[in-house]
Amino acid sequence: MIRLSECVVIANDAPTTLPALYVVKSGDTLTAIARRNGYGSWRDIYQHPDNSPFRAKRPNPDKIFPGDELVLPGRPLTHEELAALGASGGGGGGGLHLLHLPMSLRLNNSAPLNLTQGRGTSDQFATDYVHPGNVKIRLTLFWLSNCVSPDTSTAALLTKAEALFKTHGLGLDILPSRARTAEHTIPVSADPILPEQYNSVRLEAGKRFDDQKSPGKKQRLPVFFGEFKYPAKGVTVVPAPPSGSPWLPYCIVSGVLSADHATLAHEIVHASGIGPHVIAKDFPKNILTDLSDNREEFWKMQVQSVANAYFCR
Repeated sequence: MIRLSECVVIANDAPTTLPALYVVKSGDTLTAIARRNGYGSWRDIYQHPDNSPFRAKRPNPDKIFPGDELVLPGRPLTHEELAALGASGGGGGGGLHLLHLPMSLRLNNSAPLNLTQGRGTSDQFATDYVHPGNVKIRLTLFWLSNCVSPDTSTAALLTKAEALFKTHGLGLDILPSRARTAEHTIPVSADPILPEQYNSVRLEAGKRFDDQKSPGKKQRLPVFFGEFKYPAKGVTVVPAPPSGSPWLPYCIVSGVLSADHATLAHEIVHASGIGPHVIAKDFPKNILTDLSDNREEFWKMQVQSVANAYFCR
């Protein structure tokens, strides 16, 4: 049985995989690697910007060797994967495992950082960092009418996020309130919403609280508590070039709680600009570890990314 990911990061409202490190095995070719991993062409891997070091090392794509490392870039899900995703119903015990767990972490637009080499030599991985700026994470909360146990789940998620961020000098600034309000409750069907419904939900939220255009209401992170059809407990939707998204990043968090109640904090870090997850077996307590029920550690780089995010002041 596959244990499902805690969250999914989506670009342009379309589900994608996340980047992953691949180690070449005996008998591998780029064409075979691309085919096995759902890419249309070996060029999608070889010519990706993240693989410029690999191209410099192996200028002939027909000559690769066991032990070579290359990045499998994020790609849209195939029709078969989307069908499997829909069939899974967003449950917690089976279905499609959408996300690769990468060996590297992308911080905003910087090059991937190898987490298994040199950890401990850089203070970017320090877990006791406290931000000095008295920064507030500015959230605007919305509730979908299909949210499971909206009052108790919202309280648990906010309490946990507040406690985790407080340890590192960050606070929460919440509108309209911690409790569900009629004005910020968006009616949807009882079924989990589908990706094609995200934009209409976001549009409706913009009518109720125009966080991107109205004076005094800019620069807040919209968080929707509700149920969606993914085998995950959280979704972060982010803009991605070249077409871009009409919205700044926003999060959807299920009312079905994880054991550690840390899903909201996890998604806030994603919304700050860090997409890929951290390997669970190496860093079981990190906030961006995907397969863990005890996420409580933040690296300095993660705290700084949140503090510098568009929704913080």
